[in-house]
Amino acid sequence: MSDPINFADLYSQHGVHGDTLASATAIANVLRLSKSQREALYALIVNGCATLDRGAVRRIEAKGMPVRNGVPVDRSDRAVMLVETFPLPNGVRVAWGAATVEQHRTRIEMLTGHVNGVLTTVGRHEAAIAEIATAGATCLNDLLSRAS
Repeated sequence: MSDPINFADLYSQHGVHGDTLASATAIANVLRLSKSQREALYALIVNGCATLDRGAVRRIEAKGMPVRNGVPVDRSDRAVMLVETFPLPNGVRVAWGAATVEQHRTRIEMLTGHVNGVLTTVGRHEAAIAEIATAGATCLNDLLSRAS
């Protein structure tokens, strides 16, 4: 039996930094998924790529603070951060050092949308748990089979 596939390794080898869909497509191609596997797994691959992209951007954004966790940021670290880029909703990437107030505000709105999407998903999971627990079932599929 072969070793399990590490998604982060796949992303680092085949992903396109900042382009979630291109990364997902490249990874799906490398995995040589059948049509039915691609249909079943593509959304998960996209989500994984988006999560890794957001993590990379968060690390860069954290460097934008002159003080991090009460510790002054090394100026050379800050200089590197100023040339790093972040994506705007229209796909344009802007360097931290060149980003305008409006571009930062646009990025904040985009990130707030991500947070709101995550909170919506959390709410769906909470509702599913409540529905399963109320019915004394083990999963939502049990509720469907009971309704038949």
